[in-house]
Amino acid sequence: MNFGGGGCGGGSCGGGGGDFSDFFETIFGGGGAQFGGGGFGGGGSRFQQRPQKGADSETLLTLTLEEAYKGGSKSISVQERATGPGGHPMVQSKNLDVNIPAGIKEGQKIRLANQGSPGPSDGPKGDLYLKIRLAPHAVYKVKENNLIVDLALAPWEAALGAKVKVPTLDGMIEMNIPAGMGSGKKMRVKGRGLGAGAKKGDQFVRVMVQVPASDSDEVKKLWEELSEKMDFTPRSF
Repeated sequence: MNFGGGGCGGGSCGGGGGDFSDFFETIFGGGGAQFGGGGFGGGGSRFQQRPQKGADSETLLTLTLEEAYKGGSKSISVQERATGPGGHPMVQSKNLDVNIPAGIKEGQKIRLANQGSPGPSDGPKGDLYLKIRLAPHAVYKVKENNLIVDLALAPWEAALGAKVKVPTLDGMIEMNIPAGMGSGKKMRVKGRGLGAGAKKGDQFVRVMVQVPASDSDEVKKLWEELSEKMDFTPRSF
């Protein structure tokens, strides 16, 4: 087969009608195609992968109810992958200052840009997501955006009504307990729950009537007198 009119004789191509370099220049454009930096031979530069963003990471962040309610800055320690001596992978700790939005709830996430896994080929880091977990509280129970606190009342406070102090995450407040409050009944303190803006929850105060022990004859006699004078039964069956 001849290219450009010149024949190949004696195991080599003659120079009169063009050679393979002319052929590649005609097909691929000026300079010919480069493979590995020097024709088909070795020793050229290797193909370079384009930098890519690293994977996102997620970890749990446990907050007290007070921290979640009030928000603010919190210093945390997280683990990250790094390259150690000799290029060996390793895990190291780093400290971060995190801004906690006021009213954040269980299960919500905080995004920390460029704090995730390193990207391939020196690409940018991914993001780190902190998933919020609320630590159990000794006083409050959490139900969605609302807080529930149990309020113990003496029988006479529940029967006659009273003014009592009630805890909130903003501090103690005074509440007027109406007469005739029974165990399990709830009163609402508006806007003292979790969340923010129009989605901010409330605090519910659940009454729990506590009956004192009849540990003396005098106290027992008072209860007996009350039972004789009161026309009341708590049961409907």
